[in-house]
Amino acid sequence: MRASSGDAGPDGCAAISRASSTPVSATFCSRGSTRSTRRGCGSRGRARPSNEPSNTRAEDAAGWSSPLFDKPRVGRKISLRDALSSDPAPLRAPPAWTNSELGTVNGVSVLHAGSGKLDGRWHRQTSDEFLIVLEGELIVEFDAGPLAAGPGEAILIAAGERHRAAVHADCLLLSVEGVGMERTDG
Repeated sequence: MRASSGDAGPDGCAAISRASSTPVSATFCSRGSTRSTRRGCGSRGRARPSNEPSNTRAEDAAGWSSPLFDKPRVGRKISLRDALSSDPAPLRAPPAWTNSELGTVNGVSVLHAGSGKLDGRWHRQTSDEFLIVLEGELIVEFDAGPLAAGPGEAILIAAGERHRAAVHADCLLLSVEGVGMERTDG
C-alpha cells in the first residue's frame, strides 16, 4: 500500500509500507482530519512487490526513488535513530534555516527541515505540512495559541492555516509536505 491523500483514513491516518520478505509498516494519525478512505486508521495492506508492474503513471513517474534506497523498488526498513546516532551531520542544517529534499513519493516531499533560528514571521502555505520532531523541541504558534512538540511527536499544519515556528538549535525534525508547496506572508 502506498500513502497518498486518498489513503488517509477518517482520523487523518496515512499508512505507509513497502514490500519485502518481512512486511514493514508505519502508521501516522492525526485527529480532526476530514479525509476519508476505504480503509480505517491503522489498517495495513500489502505493498506491491518489486516484480509487479506499477498501477499508475504517477507511480512510474515517482519511481519510488529516494536517496534512502539503493534499489528503489525493493523494500527496506530504515531506522532513523540508528542513522542519526552513527552520523547526525547529514540531517543537521547550518546555522541558517534550510530545507533539503530527501525524496518524493506520490506528490509528497519528505524534507529535512534544518534547525537554526527562524525569523518567526507569520505565514501560510499552499499544502498541509506534517512536522516530525526527532530531537529537541519545536514550537508552532497559531492564532489560537502555541503548540509544542518534543521527540517522537509531530504537529500537523493545515494548508492555509496562519502560523509561525520557533525552532531551537538542538531541534532536529523532518517535514512532509506537498511537492511545490509555496509560503506566503500573512
